[in-house]
Amino acid sequence: MPLVTEARLRSLCQQILLAMQTPADIAEVVTDALVKADVKGVDSHGVRLLTMYLRHVEAGTIVPTARAEITRQDGAVTLIEGHWGFGQVPARQAARLAVDAAKQYGIGAASLVHVQHIGRVGEYAEEIAKHGMLGIAVCNTSRTTTPHGGMLRMFGTNPLAMAVPRGNGDLLVADFATSAKSVNKLLIARQREEPLPEGVILDKNGYPTTDPNDFFAGGYLLPVGGYKGYALNLFIDIIGGLLVGAGCAALITKHPGNGALFVALDIARWRPLNEFTADVDALLAAIKAAPAAPGVEEVLLPGELEARAEEQRLRKGIPLDEETWEELHIVAQKVGLPAGVFGK
Repeated sequence: MPLVTEARLRSLCQQILLAMQTPADIAEVVTDALVKADVKGVDSHGVRLLTMYLRHVEAGTIVPTARAEITRQDGAVTLIEGHWGFGQVPARQAARLAVDAAKQYGIGAASLVHVQHIGRVGEYAEEIAKHGMLGIAVCNTSRTTTPHGGMLRMFGTNPLAMAVPRGNGDLLVADFATSAKSVNKLLIARQREEPLPEGVILDKNGYPTTDPNDFFAGGYLLPVGGYKGYALNLFIDIIGGLLVGAGCAALITKHPGNGALFVALDIARWRPLNEFTADVDALLAAIKAAPAAPGVEEVLLPGELEARAEEQRLRKGIPLDEETWEELHIVAQKVGLPAGVFGK
């Protein structure tokens, strides 16, 4: 398993994107988003996505040169049209605009339509929380997930992310698919020939299975948490899709891409920020002090594993599995880069 420095991975990713005819400023943002996901240990949303992005570019469903535009601003609300470009650039813009509106109105919301993929959704909730605000980001996706009790792909993985500031300058972040797993994590399990936990997918006949290949042979992702997760998944399709005008997978035949909504709440409009963060820290300390159940080493906070991975990977390097490393070589070759870009 190759260990790659952050700087080397950034250089490689950016060269690949530039070779896809992506403008330099857009390539820089997409590179930053993908590499940061790998640094945090969220490998499903890291540089391995370049394979999928190239496939979309070749199909014309990602336009590398496209630039988003604001189509409406009305008080605390902003609407952004992505024109099927890379989603990370307008998603970051939407998060910033939500923050700007919240500074003025106490709450701000910005939506984004017509992009194929915005990457790790937690990034945008984090960006909002860095400004002393509560950040929420939701995103709908293409058909992968069956309703609870059903046997038809109707919903996406439909991720939800939330973040708040802490008193020590860190953030508390929750970022998860409302399906039992993301599709990218199923791909990783298939590549590594690893079984899935029970309760993640059904095979094409509707029976529970732990073989990730069954999903790609016509099976179905299950919603996380049974009927409760199904309800959450459904409402993210409504909020991140129907509300913002992006549509949703169950009602359209083509790939809908991502529809997204980013919300910022200015905490200081409710109470002094330092008092809020002190209470958050006290709550988290109490949680960490809770006794662990038998067989469990410690009680973890949302985002704690990612923070540990980031510290270790920045210090030691980013481990890329052999499949991802090979895929990067294939993508680089397809876009015309010389083998020498990978070094020795």
